[in-house]
Amino acid sequence: MLVEVVHYYQYYKSLAILVPSGYVGSVHITVSSTPSNVEVYVFDLHNYAMWYASGSYYSYYLYDAGTYINDQVSLNPGVYVVVIDNPNITSITISFTITTTYTSPNG
Repeated sequence: MLVEVVHYYQYYKSLAILVPSGYVGSVHITVSSTPSNVEVYVFDLHNYAMWYASGSYYSYYLYDAGTYINDQVSLNPGVYVVVIDNPNITSITISFTITTTYTSPNG
């Protein structure tokens, strides 16, 4: 588990996930924040770039919001970005765990 202070509105933490060819990645995300909520996204690289540059995007693989998030998403081969965003005007403290389990669909 990592603990970090995310400062002020529009500050965020991002982490990349690589799912290798021939595998499916099952990503488990747990985030706890105090004193306010966070928003968690999982984007592909294209939509992450759009979100980063303009704050808009066409799609995401996961979205959740709150002070405690415990969610999972399955991803096909590719590069993805997990974003933990602070939508608040004050600093927050977050703790998070992101675990990816790779499985081969061919057994």
